[in-house]
This record gives sequence, structure tokens and C-alpha cells, in this order.
Amino acid sequence: MRGGNSTEFYDDEGTLPKSQMLANLHPDVAKVVFKFNRWHHHVDYSKFKNNRLIKVVETTNLQKINNYGLTLETA
Repeated sequence: MRGGNSTEFYDDEGTLPKSQMLANLHPDVAKVVFKFNRWHHHVDYSKFKNNRLIKVVETTNLQKINNYGLTLETA
């Protein structure tokens, strides 16, 4: 079985348009490379290695769980 969207996209256009779109949207971290006999995008994630999570402590606005009227029934 082949990968998803093969017949819809990649059989006609190849992988270059997809890779080029990502490189155009994020030129600071993405570039187009040719490897494994086709075009790919390569993303350099090292720019983000020093990012840290910021914990948000505010929990006063929590809403009650809404089960949308669903109930659990056992058989």
C-alpha cells in the first residue's frame, strides 16, 4: 500500500511543490533539499532548542464539565 495522497498530489506534481511551499512560509528554518531520489523539506529545529515552557497558574476560570447530555449505560 502506498502513502496517503499519492494519487491526489504526488503522482502528478511530485513532492517539490509541497516542500517549496513550506520553505516559502518559513524561510528562516526550512529549505528544499533533494535526497532519496525526490525533493524534501529540511527544517532546522536548533533555533528552538532554548525555548522553555511557561507555566500558567491561573485556574480560577475553569468551567464545569459539559457531557452534552450523554450518559453511561451498562449492558
